[in-house]
Amino acid sequence: MNEVVGYKPRAIVQGFNVLDQDKSDRILDGFDLIGYVPSPVPEVASVEAEIEDPADRARRGRGVSTAEKLAIERHAVEVAMRFFAKNWPDIREVGRPYDLDCRKGDQILHVEVKGTTSEGVKVGLTRNEVRHARVFHGRVALFVQAGIILSGTETDPLASGGTSHVWNPWEIDLGELDPVVYEYTVPRG
Repeated sequence: MNEVVGYKPRAIVQGFNVLDQDKSDRILDGFDLIGYVPSPVPEVASVEAEIEDPADRARRGRGVSTAEKLAIERHAVEVAMRFFAKNWPDIREVGRPYDLDCRKGDQILHVEVKGTTSEGVKVGLTRNEVRHARVFHGRVALFVQAGIILSGTETDPLASGGTSHVWNPWEIDLGELDPVVYEYTVPRG
């Protein structure tokens, strides 16, 4: 956190500190927290889990466990790598602010990969992903693996299947960006 905010590496934050807008933005971007919604209180989560069908939870694409999210993401990236390998001989996984770096000679394509158990009509994007797609306009593709099927258990999931959708080049501003989280600065006093 010290590095992201710009503090000295061994700085120890004491007491309660309110970060200015710039430092707050760096924290949100640096730790990919845009759109993050904390898990519900454990007692509430366990009650909801008992009354909710796991298949419904998976189909909805929300409320999946961390292990399930990782399985969905990993599956989507693997499918995307196979898809782009047909035309791009040199592919490497990057992670942030985009997922795949594809190269063919002096041509470069950055690929944002999204995986979902839903139909894939809407996908979440971080602030950095949006910025990157705009800055590298014409050299970015969006790959969405929709309808991924989860099997196994919540703690040891297996993601498979789905349908691939590709926008190449990705014209991000032709889609609709809806804010799902707002940052609110509370009044002083």
